Amino acid sequence: EKLIVLSKNAKDSISKVIDLLAKSSKRDDLILGELSKRLFNNTSYQILSSGELKERFKEFNKNDIAFYDVSSNIIFINSDNKLNSDDKEFSKTMMHEIIHAATVQRIKQLANKIANKTATKQEIELNDELNKVYSLAKLNLQDKFPQYFQETNSLEEFVAGILDQDFLDELNKIEYNENANLSLKDRILSIIKQVLGINERTLAAAAFTNLFNLADIKNDEEFEKYPWQDMNKVDYSRLDIMKNLLPEGMKIIPRSPGGVFENTTWIMGFTQFSFALVENPGLIKKVVDAIGARQLSLLKTYASHEAVGAVLLGEDMGFKTSTMISPDMMREYFFPWHKKIVDAVHSYGKPALIHSCGNLTEIYQDILACGWDAKHSFEDGILPVWEFKKQYGKEIACLGGFDMDKICRFSPEEIRKHTRSIIDKCAPGGGYAFGTGNSVAQYVPAENYLTMIEEAFNYR
Repeated sequence: EKLIVLSKNAKDSISKVIDLLAKSSKRDDLILGELSKRLFNNTSYQILSSGELKERFKEFNKNDIAFYDVSSNIIFINSDNKLNSDDKEFSKTMMHEIIHAATVQRIKQLANKIANKTATKQEIELNDELNKVYSLAKLNLQDKFPQYFQETNSLEEFVAGILDQDFLDELNKIEYNENANLSLKDRILSIIKQVLGINERTLAAAAFTNLFNLADIKNDEEFEKYPWQDMNKVDYSRLDIMKNLLPEGMKIIPRSPGGVFENTTWIMGFTQFSFALVENPGLIKKVVDAIGARQLSLLKTYASHEAVGAVLLGEDMGFKTSTMISPDMMREYFFPWHKKIVDAVHSYGKPALIHSCGNLTEIYQDILACGWDAKHSFEDGILPVWEFKKQYGKEIACLGGFDMDKICRFSPEEIRKHTRSIIDKCAPGGGYAFGTGNSVAQYVPAENYLTMIEEAFNYR
């Protein structure tokens, strides 16, 4: 169910991915898969068997390979779609090589930022922690594994130890935190995740850039000390890179690195944010305005690019039964920035799309008043997409709506039937694009997702 698809010019493709990876502040989600082959019959891609890939792998130095997935979802398959032990071992080795190369690259970037005094507080702390675990490992294991503790490029050599199971086994015997029952191996792997930018507490991924770091702003002094992004230094070069890779007629839909509301709660911490709404509204306004101005600048620049077809703001504002904060507070602090963002995107003739989870019944009129062109994220237990279309479809388009619980648990035939039902209810009159109600996470059975897509394309 999980395939690697390479361009017919494999070496060129790998070079392009390496370039993207090198410039990324987070991992790149490279989705070149069975979907392209199955639905679009895209002749510029081909599926390689593990045997063919092994032959091509010989052409490259291990540090040149940049296909990786931090969830260990890389599997190379034979032509008959069956894995054998050699394929699995090859996949595992390739996975380790890739993570090692990517981690070394990130460590170098981190070291350069610290040397140039451009590192954030969190990055400095991460670097200190990395050196701490290195020292602890060196103290315990240098005699047994001298190759991972060289004086030159010490951290880079140390990271190479993730390819060595014996080294990992020994690390696992060393207690890092007795109270938390944490081994040094667990801590090192956790740090590597952070170095790669995929720690669970990391802010939501932007399509091209992240603007904000996690913090805990409690007062005006901490607000002033926060490393606010200089928008003149944001790198938009990947828009140009992607423009040159796009097939004719295709456009990019870049998304924001979280929303104005989301980033406010992440930067302050939700508990501190909640207290400040009552006790220090002036601080709330300062934080919201600092975030809103940067989001506006980012999304306006996105919209101005000729390769961009629409712009998406990710802004979860609710949970199952209500909005996260009162509708009045949303109107006071956040919707004015939504309106500015929408107007800026519209000034370039592009649609402004919003993704927002939760029960937004009390603020749908506010969303409409901001001028959003389409809304994504629907859950049948809150408001099914067809009911949303019936109530608001004349004013705003609907995106997606196949409930995530159903796509996980339905049989293939039930998925086909439900797909047709949604299209029958939502497609008439236009203003609808079929898809899932939320993100297609790892737990979604691939076959169920592909069945849904296939049925939607075939159903006319």
